[in-house]
Formats: sequence, C-alpha cells, structure tokens
Amino acid sequence: MPGRLNITIVCLHISAALYVLLGIGLGFFFAFVSVQSIAPDPSLTSVQPLGIFLGVFTLIFSLLLAVGVEVVVWGLRKLKYWAWIAGIVICALYITSAFVVLGGLGLWGLLDSETQAAFRAAKQ
Repeated sequence: MPGRLNITIVCLHISAALYVLLGIGLGFFFAFVSVQSIAPDPSLTSVQPLGIFLGVFTLIFSLLLAVGVEVVVWGLRKLKYWAWIAGIVICALYITSAFVVLGGLGLWGLLDSETQAAFRAAKQ
C-alpha cells in the first residue's frame, strides 16, 4: 500500500463496523421498546408497528452505509481513482460528525503525497 493508505483503510473498516453496531442497537431500540410502556394511554398501542418499521429501516440503512464504505475500501485496495475521491468525501464528512477522529486520520492517509502520487499514476 502506498504511503499511509493502510491508516485510511483501517479507519473506514472501523466506521463500517460502527455503522453495523449502531444499526443493530438502534434497530433493536426502535423495534422492541414499546411506546406503550412509556405512554400512560393504552390507546397508543397502534404506534408499535411504526416502531418496528423504524427499527427495520434503521438497520437496513446502516447496513447499506457499511456496505458502501466497504466497497470504497475495496476500490482503495485496487488503487481505483474513484475510490480515492469517494474516500476523501467520506472522510471529510466524518470530520463534521461524531467520527471526527476517523475522518482526520482517513484524510491524513489519503492526502499523503505518496498516496496521491500512486492514485494519480493509477488513473493514467
């Protein structure tokens, strides 16, 4: 791997794992925590299907995000120029989120001079 690309790949793997864990956790929370236990009104039992829908949607969405990140990792390993651009965008978005450390380390690896040179040479 050129330059510090391994650092970026590890950061993206960690973020994909966190997406899966968050999806499972939030999916479980939305699907199985009954609004009936929070609300004193027993007529609110019709809200439970909404909770199940939100749980399933959250789980599927987070799994799709994790798969997308892993596709970018695959492209980075193959020195695909599109993956380098996508990695920069993903890591820049992580800077503005709770994944700020992963984003900073990821950008450090992607914007390394050796890494940039390798991806520009592979683009030719």
